Amino acid sequence: MFNKQHPLFLWFVWLYCALAGLAWGHLPGIWATAPALPLPILIPQLPRASRRFIAALIYFLVGSFSIVHGSTEFFGAGSGDGGGLADGMGLAAGMGWSFWIVSSILLALPWLIARNPLLGVLAVLIDALPPLGLIGWLSPLAGAGVLFPGMGIYGMALLLIVWGLWSVQRWGKWIAVESLAVALVANAIAVFSPLQGAIPTPTIDGWVGLQTHTGELVTPLQGVESAMRAGQMALAHPKAAVVVFPETIAGHWLPGTQAALYSEYQQRRNKAQIWLIGAVTIGKTHRWDSVLEYAPSVSKSGRIVARTALPVPISMWAPWANDRYGATWYEPVTKIGEQRVFTSICYDQALPWVWLEAVWQHPDVIIATSNVWWASKTDIPAIENENTAVWARLMGAGVVMARNG
Repeated sequence: MFNKQHPLFLWFVWLYCALAGLAWGHLPGIWATAPALPLPILIPQLPRASRRFIAALIYFLVGSFSIVHGSTEFFGAGSGDGGGLADGMGLAAGMGWSFWIVSSILLALPWLIARNPLLGVLAVLIDALPPLGLIGWLSPLAGAGVLFPGMGIYGMALLLIVWGLWSVQRWGKWIAVESLAVALVANAIAVFSPLQGAIPTPTIDGWVGLQTHTGELVTPLQGVESAMRAGQMALAHPKAAVVVFPETIAGHWLPGTQAALYSEYQQRRNKAQIWLIGAVTIGKTHRWDSVLEYAPSVSKSGRIVARTALPVPISMWAPWANDRYGATWYEPVTKIGEQRVFTSICYDQALPWVWLEAVWQHPDVIIATSNVWWASKTDIPAIENENTAVWARLMGAGVVMARNG
């Protein structure tokens, strides 16, 4: 047996936490989430609360370092939704460093109580659920999709049970080890078999996600132009049943934008084709990061089929400020065509509590839309993709991704 008090064990845990954080955005596909799986078992082996806190802090600091560069780009843009909050790149950079450090400290705090794996599970849940869940990305809960594909809520329950069994004496540990080993070996055989190769993200026949590079939209005219370019891209897929546009690619959903895009939609050759368009809709008290549907029976104003559960805190969702984005908190599954669809918009893709809403509703299709021009040089788009792929795998759902990078 290892000596938990030995300095080498302490450094091993800290090093492992750093590598688990580094895996996000760097290992391929769903495997980026796998190294975090042992953390609720490993970190509680450290006997002192301060050492457990440092271990968790290392994990979150390393895994979320992209916040620094992403925030600098976003807040330093100087215009649009995110710019204007920070005047000058210096202040923007300071905000980025502050967000990175403060969010990591907050997410590490629950691990002070993680004296055993049961309390380690509690720490994971505290980080995953609001209020800390509002910034609670990089959750080990995502690993359920690695171990238990297609099992949905039952797979999530099994992961929590396996973690908790480690708190039981010898027989519990053996069951936990054997369960994790069998699941990992079975998945490794499936993923890396010569016939299959690396596991792909499941797709849906006839559904197409557009990949654009428009950048930030500042003026209404830019929104009209962006919408028309995206509409032309959609017309290049005449055989598609559904075409998914990136988040806010149409800018603010104003009459001019609606008329221009609806004109494009009427030119489609497949008259049954559906377009799902990312745009900012205007409510009485808030703006909404939305997805609208154009279908044969829908008017040019479109039908709102989804709104983001939680826009990015501070930059978009700020309850203390006027003219900011609203949060719906719960994202219901919507029937589109013949499929039950869960729509995950940008920041929602990083949040485990939003994915748990999807798991509970067991959709057929996951639509993942993002507008990540500000994060194109960071790991943030990759982390969103990894989360989407692994949670969809847990649900056995197909995925359609649409990105504006």
